[in-house]
Amino acid sequence: MNLRVSVMGMMAAGLLVMLSPVTLRAARDVKAPRALSLQESLEKARVDGKYTMLLRQIKVEKDFEKYGAFRDVGPRTTTNYANLTGLPAGRWVYVYPYWYIWRDLTDKPTPKRGWGPEQATGPPDTPGAGDFTSAWASLMPAGQDEWLLLEYAEPILPAAVLVHETYNPGALVRVTVFKLDGEEVEVWKGKDPTAQGAGTGVSEIAINVDFKTNRVKLYLDSKVVPGWNEIDAVGVRDSGGKTHWATGADASSTYADQGGGAIFLIAPGPIPLPPPPVIVPPVPPPAAALPPPGPVAAPAPADEKDERIKKLEQENKDLKEELKRLQDKIKK
Repeated sequence: MNLRVSVMGMMAAGLLVMLSPVTLRAARDVKAPRALSLQESLEKARVDGKYTMLLRQIKVEKDFEKYGAFRDVGPRTTTNYANLTGLPAGRWVYVYPYWYIWRDLTDKPTPKRGWGPEQATGPPDTPGAGDFTSAWASLMPAGQDEWLLLEYAEPILPAAVLVHETYNPGALVRVTVFKLDGEEVEVWKGKDPTAQGAGTGVSEIAINVDFKTNRVKLYLDSKVVPGWNEIDAVGVRDSGGKTHWATGADASSTYADQGGGAIFLIAPGPIPLPPPPVIVPPVPPPAAALPPPGPVAAPAPADEKDERIKKLEQENKDLKEELKRLQDKIKK
């Protein structure tokens, strides 16, 4: 009896040896979780609405072995992962087989900074052509090629992209949209429909794709259009004719990083308003020394004194008008 048990134990041990490690790995591979639909996966990755502004989506199928079908990992600053480089810092969520990298927490919305990319969210709110803080502006005027990434509340079957340009338009050269698996697809490339020097305009880009998107990316050739190329809003018109406005935005750079204020300037770019001139009263002449003995010099003619007084009054008036002009500009 004992001999029989020993033999059976040896056979079982030999079977385990035969199953490791290749056979066991194959058994684990068979247990890969069922992938959700792309739209379901995106919704789950938001973690009940916890996250917003999707920066990047990458596919890493084998990570289910470590993280399972779903894992909210939280903040990560790594820029290299799974043979990919240049990844943004953000909040990582794994929904098999994709990683979603989010920028923002929904309950901590990004404050609207003057000229920040978040100014391109929502419907247009810039009152007209000009350099307004209510539009996105890049960090430098004509310093480099720029891009603006927009996110929308829900996936849309797009028919057109509407770009509201409000200052130095004409730099738009390329538009892409993202599939729900993270693939970036170019849908237009060419000359901006809004001409340089137009002041303001809405560049309408027709799109013909058979998939939904929740992210649009604009590319600007800023070097060929002098000054800051500012964008107020970006709408996406769906196949039913409804226009959707962005709920989140990111950009290659922003003038908000310079600490720009909330003042409308009539200037070649978003630069801080210079301080008003300081009015310095004229320095009184030094006290006259006692005249030497002798005849007293005749006083200056009355006409000459009147002329000097008028000249000083006019200078004072001009300074006041200049100060009022600068104050009015600040109010605007």
